[in-house]
Amino acid sequence: MSDIRERISKLLEMADSGTENERKVAMVKAQELLLKYHIEMADVLGCRKEDVVEIQCSSAVNLYIAWEQKLHNIIANNFRCEPLIVSVKYKKGKVKAAIFCGTRTDAETARSIMEYAVATGRRGADHFIAEFRKQTKMSCRGIGTDYLDGFVEGISEGFHDQLVENNKYALVAIVPEEVKEHCKSYEKSQFIAPTLAEAAGYAAVNRFGFEDGYDASKYKPGAKGLETEFAE
Repeated sequence: MSDIRERISKLLEMADSGTENERKVAMVKAQELLLKYHIEMADVLGCRKEDVVEIQCSSAVNLYIAWEQKLHNIIANNFRCEPLIVSVKYKKGKVKAAIFCGTRTDAETARSIMEYAVATGRRGADHFIAEFRKQTKMSCRGIGTDYLDGFVEGISEGFHDQLVENNKYALVAIVPEEVKEHCKSYEKSQFIAPTLAEAAGYAAVNRFGFEDGYDASKYKPGAKGLETEFAE
């Protein structure tokens, strides 16, 4: 079980020095690796089920921020977990901490993807805002938020497309019943990630940010390096 987590960790490390699109491809590839792992384990007779656990993200993830809350739900839904939220006090203030409830392999993978995606999104938004200021005299107000909304939507669509293209993955991507039962006593986030059309609507005031964030996170043909490296 630790082997699959090590492979995903290596995948993310390799992509971290690449472009934002390469980091997005790595996140989608991580989903594929995890789902393939579960398909293989289902074929092993007498395979022992893992315990259900709650894994909390680092304090760098703050669900008071809307795009991070949307991302939390998207990643949980695509990595066989339930998204939970808890308020935590730190010396610098209070945050809504992101928790993934699932089997240990699923929950630890989801936490890694969440922390990686948040860092990638923030880095991309900072770069986009800096470039926008150099090239135009228009106000930057709200453009970072629009960028991150587009970034999250692009990630969501990448996960969704992969499940549509491979029915086996879609069947195994469902949250296990034992995880749902375990989480019934918790207060879960009810925030639902918007569709692409809805997100484009509320970002229409400043479409530059949304479109660049979406494009930056969108899978592009030709970004095959990571797929080749981790091909089965």
